[in-house]
Amino acid sequence: MLLLFSSCLTPASSEGERAELAADYYRLGNAFYSEGDYAASTEYLSRAYGLNPEIPGLGLSYALSLLRLGNQSEAEAILTGLVEDDPMQPLYYSALAYSAALQEDFSSAEGYYQALGELREPNPQELFNWILIRVRLGDLESAAALIQGIPEEWLNDQPELLAAAGRVALLRENFDEALDLLKRYQARGGSKPDFLSDLVEVLHFHGLYLEEAGVRATLHRQSYKAEEQAIKLTHLYVTEIEDLSQGFAWIKRAIEAGLAEEVEELFSVFDPTQQAELNRLADAAATLEAAE
Repeated sequence: MLLLFSSCLTPASSEGERAELAADYYRLGNAFYSEGDYAASTEYLSRAYGLNPEIPGLGLSYALSLLRLGNQSEAEAILTGLVEDDPMQPLYYSALAYSAALQEDFSSAEGYYQALGELREPNPQELFNWILIRVRLGDLESAAALIQGIPEEWLNDQPELLAAAGRVALLRENFDEALDLLKRYQARGGSKPDFLSDLVEVLHFHGLYLEEAGVRATLHRQSYKAEEQAIKLTHLYVTEIEDLSQGFAWIKRAIEAGLAEEVEELFSVFDPTQQAELNRLADAAATLEAAE
């Protein structure tokens, strides 16, 4: 529908027609942005900006679209002009902080978030970003101070805030708190690899090796979408699990997947006593299958 509509837009000559065309381009640009087509969004917002840069909200939308394409310099030029015209608009500082973070200029990003914070309370996404900016700056105490002010309903509704709080707790070596926060993040459907890696670390610290192996397998399935990759990674940890049936389960999966090298590698990490137990489990399984 967007492409059909855009094909109907033709150059305009009168001032009224130009204003109307700019508004149409603006609507199209925002529609493409919401669909995640940032190239098309930037194209139409650029046309609108060229025709009528005074459309309310256009400058910010255009800058955000440019940022999505990695064009920080042009986006920052637009945002800086917007701040000069209206220094009391917090959204401009939020966008500038985002741009600075993309360039790993975390000191500037911190300054922009402080300016935003003087105008209004940050929203959950801004707060998440601000916490991680302070982590990158190594200022864990001020990151923790931001976390202390998070409403509980935000933690329940925004899993990434749980993850950010969990990371800060982990870095401050508050391992019990980190475990609680990161497991709550996972339970609410959180699946970002960086934060699941934090969960792996804290699970290992607590000796929860079975859970650790499961999260590691999830991480590898996300990365490679292949069962054998999960097997290859997890075999390094199954020997730390007291119940050898878990190790046997991984070997069985490797056998069923036809991964001869992985079967041998998995088996080799166990000591002779464990290998004998694994063979006993394999014999038992074979007997059951034959009986069926």
